[in-house]
Formats: sequence, C-alpha cells, structure tokens
Amino acid sequence: MRARTVSGFCVPRYLSLKRGEVMGRAGPGKDYPARWVYHVQGLPVQVVAETTDWRRICDPDGGAVWVHRSMVDGRRTVMA
Repeated sequence: MRARTVSGFCVPRYLSLKRGEVMGRAGPGKDYPARWVYHVQGLPVQVVAETTDWRRICDPDGGAVWVHRSMVDGRRTVMA
C-alpha cells in the first residue's frame, strides 16, 4: 500500500544516494547515533518513511536507517 507523506510523494518509493559518503542514523535527527556510513554514490535505496527533513531508507542488503533528505537523489539507479 502506498501512502502520501509530508513531501507529497508516496512511500515506498525508490531513490539513490546523492553523495559518496552518507551517514545512516538510528532515528530522524543528528542527535541519534550513527548506525552505518554508506560509501557508494548512486546506491539505490527504498524510502519507507519520512519526516520533513529525514528519510528512512532500506538498502539493497536490507538495512534500514534514517538519512537527511539532502543525501538522497530523485534519480533511480540500478546495481550492476
């Protein structure tokens, strides 16, 4: 089931990581501890929830963390 969110886009949806280093956090804010650092620009991810500034993403390995909205790109990519 797809639901509308604060951004106006539906979730779940697919995006990609914008930068070569993206910090994944335990919750939606910089006060939450880092759980993972992604080092792959363009990595395809699935947005499963969001707040105004944060997106909860699932990566291709099944990990789920929160990243700042500036760290994701609307371009969809694939892994080769």
